[in-house]
Amino acid sequence: MANAYQLIGDCITSLSELSKENVALKVDDVTLHFNEINHGIGTLFIAENRLVWLPIDSNEIQEKQGFSFQYPSIVLHAISTDKNHFSDPCIYMQLFSGDDDQIPTVRFVPSASSDKSLDDIFKSLSEMASLHSDPISDSEDDDQVECNGDLISDAS
Repeated sequence: MANAYQLIGDCITSLSELSKENVALKVDDVTLHFNEINHGIGTLFIAENRLVWLPIDSNEIQEKQGFSFQYPSIVLHAISTDKNHFSDPCIYMQLFSGDDDQIPTVRFVPSASSDKSLDDIFKSLSEMASLHSDPISDSEDDDQVECNGDLISDAS
């Protein structure tokens, strides 16, 4: 599997590219925390082929990097409201890394004034992610056949 995420250095070009994609949901004023580092406020785009966060501060847009996440690399996404783990309600994601000791984590925190709720974001993210099969699960199931609701493995 390719990298779990891609840094976007040219946010202006990325924004232009996004206008050509099917964007299911756009959410302004979303703070991104990647591996516990606050990357500031940006716009979250839940597109058909990827999830993109771009910084919105026009003074810093050339200096800050955005992030692009391919859906198969998102191994878990959930709504998190437990203040013992994070200070704000958020969309929590874990990314595939190949290293069980260092699992990249992402938190998207919409502003309190956002017209999109965590439920809206989660629903849209789930719908778009369901369009992309998990290549690891697909390869693991290649030797299995379903029979009367049970999975039967090929013993060869």
